[in-house]
Amino acid sequence: MDNLIADKYALALFEAAHDAKAVEAIGKETQSLKTLLSAQPMIARMLVHPRLSAEQKMEALLAVLPGKPSPVMTRFLTLVLEKKRGEQLASVADDYERLQMAASGSALVRVVSAAPLTDSQRNALGKSLAERFGMKAVLREEVDKNLVGGMALYVGDQRLDATVTGTLERLKQTLLA
Repeated sequence: MDNLIADKYALALFEAAHDAKAVEAIGKETQSLKTLLSAQPMIARMLVHPRLSAEQKMEALLAVLPGKPSPVMTRFLTLVLEKKRGEQLASVADDYERLQMAASGSALVRVVSAAPLTDSQRNALGKSLAERFGMKAVLREEVDKNLVGGMALYVGDQRLDATVTGTLERLKQTLLA
């Protein structure tokens, strides 16, 4: 349910940013906010503290945000804090980025691999994904040392498993069927 809530807030923010002709600027602000929340977990905890009012939370957030937020972002943050949805802000930033990319004809692809991708692998993967999904693939790479080999791709709600473990598991299921 949390993801559905974040989706709705992100869509509302995206529409407000579009109306204000500030999609890119708001995108930068949401990513800045997400970075702040992950770098300073105490701020994230403060946003959900039950004894603090929405005004106190907003005041504290404004004090630590890099730069003054735009009017659209200020109204959005005020609404989120009044509705006691501060825990959704990082997810909203992710969903907003996805909406922003989709509007520009791109798709964010999370690539989890056993080792860092080489430039040739990165280029081939980007080209293959662009052909499959019909839009430019923006790769966000992660290395998972627990993987034996291969990679897993996450595009929106889809997961494409090309890991060694996943391949062996599918082979096992085929043989047992």
